[in-house]
Amino acid sequence: MLITLVIIGVIAALTIPNLMKNYQTHVYKTAYKRAYADINNALKMITAEEDIETPNSGYSTVYGELFKKVSQKFKAAKTCFENNTSECWEYDGEAGYIYNGEPEWKGSASYTYAFIDHSGRAWYMYSKSESAILYDYNGKKGPNQLGKDRMYMEFQNKNNNWSVITRPDYTYKGRWCPSGECYYRSWILNK
Repeated sequence: MLITLVIIGVIAALTIPNLMKNYQTHVYKTAYKRAYADINNALKMITAEEDIETPNSGYSTVYGELFKKVSQKFKAAKTCFENNTSECWEYDGEAGYIYNGEPEWKGSASYTYAFIDHSGRAWYMYSKSESAILYDYNGKKGPNQLGKDRMYMEFQNKNNNWSVITRPDYTYKGRWCPSGECYYRSWILNK
């Protein structure tokens, strides 16, 4: 009987971590799809109500103003638009912050925008004048890793039709995926 218990213990020790990892991946994937759908729906509501100026370059204050309008559609529980981004967004996490550089790309900018929506998700505008948006499905709780609980999206205006798009997958380590294996597009497309 003791040998049987040891065998069961070894099998459990080998399989439980894998099961937990698969479960957590499923949670991240489901949360990401929900956030992606929610922000696109908010954007559709905004563009149905008003015409949004088309930026004439890759950098424009239009993106920051659009982000603020999105926060209203989310009925944000807290907004951080006055150099207080750290109140809504955990700075000590991966955010593609270029000034800290490799290998971790940690850090965020206090001068940009962030909000916490009614379900506790944190949203962060990488720069007031760029289209990059990050979201963290569990707010300031860890692990605060891109491709896990934090995902990257961006505003896009194509032929005067606004949408939020994903980045391509990153199967290598880099600025938008410091730990590697970030399935930005595949998770949305159910791959």
